[in-house]
Amino acid sequence: MYAEFVREVDPRGYILDFLYQSGVVSDEIVQQLHWKETTQECCRSLLHELFSRGNPKAYIELRTALEHVYSYIVNKIDEKTPSTFVQF
Repeated sequence: MYAEFVREVDPRGYILDFLYQSGVVSDEIVQQLHWKETTQECCRSLLHELFSRGNPKAYIELRTALEHVYSYIVNKIDEKTPSTFVQF
């Protein structure tokens, strides 16, 4: 799922804006990610940033942002995730 996420999601734009507005990422992180050479590098860096903190809000907010523009990715994640975890 990680490889597919990195290959298909472009976080520059709605995803980063949503995460910034939600307080999950700082303006500094947004700027750093915008300067990544490739979409894949930006995506990898974003995932690392979000999940290295261990903040559960990061997962929830990322999932919410994905539902708006990449709902098929959320559906795939849900298919591979135990139902007790998906129902927060």
